[in-house]
Amino acid sequence: MTSRPPPWCSRSPNTVMPSVTLDSSVAAFVAEPIVGAALAAAVPPDDYWSAISDVCRRHGVLLIVDEVMTGFGRTGRWFASHHWGLRPDMLVAAKGATSGYWPFGFVAASSDIHATVTAPRGGFVHGFTYSHSPVGAAVAREVLRILRDEHLVEASSAKGQVLKASLTARIGDHPAVGEIRGRGLLVGIELVVDREDRRPFPRSVGVTERVVAAARDRGVLVYVGTGCADGRDGDTILLGPPFVVTDDELERIVDAVAESIEAVTQAVGSDGGAMSDGGAMSGGAPPDAGAPSTGGARPTVGSAVDPIRNR
Repeated sequence: MTSRPPPWCSRSPNTVMPSVTLDSSVAAFVAEPIVGAALAAAVPPDDYWSAISDVCRRHGVLLIVDEVMTGFGRTGRWFASHHWGLRPDMLVAAKGATSGYWPFGFVAASSDIHATVTAPRGGFVHGFTYSHSPVGAAVAREVLRILRDEHLVEASSAKGQVLKASLTARIGDHPAVGEIRGRGLLVGIELVVDREDRRPFPRSVGVTERVVAAARDRGVLVYVGTGCADGRDGDTILLGPPFVVTDDELERIVDAVAESIEAVTQAVGSDGGAMSDGGAMSGGAPPDAGAPSTGGARPTVGSAVDPIRNR
């Protein structure tokens, strides 16, 4: 298996699709349409997926998209693939299919794939201990009904625009905010020492863990991310509120996130290496973002894998 770094406009603004030559050893290209946890809602250039799809078709390589995090309305479309009219050979999904109420995942395949694996004497074995769950199927069906009937995918798109615009207005020019990115209610924020050269904070500083803890103390849960710059350094946070989030809750999220970033980056200092109050910041493990909060409001709506909880 070979991996390639994803296209990322903010760090590689002049990225172009290279000339690709594939041999018969390449079976499939697998990727998230919008990179979720690993790069905090990094969105590729608009011509990226059309070029990838063309390369795969010309060389007979299967195109497989991972929509576990981005599927079922999270990015403001039923699937993130739909933003570019992408038609993959196989699509993997989970999480939002049942809104987190029941463990459920599946693979959808094109008619060509289906015909191949179900051909007579094909030997397609697909009976496993935890597969074919009638309860899981019932939960997924009901969640799909709610998403459709209550227009929650459209709500994700509209509320995501409000969230990004509010964050941009509040902290878009903050010197430690490298980028605010994403689609729908999947929004990521990259934190940097210097927004001009995109220099990341050293991993030993634990900036993202500190921001996560500060937001939690303000009653908002956010998703931690590290290593986006070079596999080690590079701090991000990821927001994924429920699709039923209210305008007041969006305002609360923006306030908590902005205050947390401002407080932590001010304490870290402009060089990203030492606390301004003299506390040690280099060496040792980063603070534990998962430790119990010592104060503040009860965490609520900042991040969730389910689109309809708290209805």
